[in-house]
Amino acid sequence: MIIDDIIDNSITFDFKLAEGKTAEIYIKEFSDEDFLKMRKNGLFKEVDYLSTNFSGYMPMFKYQKYTNVLKSDIKKIVNFGFRLMFRLVRRGLDIQIQNKDLWFYIGELTNDSIKHYHYYKRKLLMKIRYIFE
Repeated sequence: MIIDDIIDNSITFDFKLAEGKTAEIYIKEFSDEDFLKMRKNGLFKEVDYLSTNFSGYMPMFKYQKYTNVLKSDIKKIVNFGFRLMFRLVRRGLDIQIQNKDLWFYIGELTNDSIKHYHYYKRKLLMKIRYIFE
């Protein structure tokens, strides 16, 4: 009954979880360029784009994990992370942070395989020295 309401009336269903956490279920419309990009990546293949006027709908679930974190605590975490990254870069190490939506790299990127090999060898020695200090 709730799912039918969410689909038919385009409402957002909010609910509380344990320890102050919250979650939402809603339907999101993707149209025009977003629809075409998603269709190109494999989503909405079964949708007839002419009859739907280049739009598709997808159920979304949003889960808010940390609702009680203070702004000052977030600032401390970010400052600590920045200081740690700064210290590692000053020691000559590369940093790579990878997520399904994000790729972040501090270091040197090159297409030359010989140059990359020597760079990698030098960085590996630095990493070994850093680990075994």
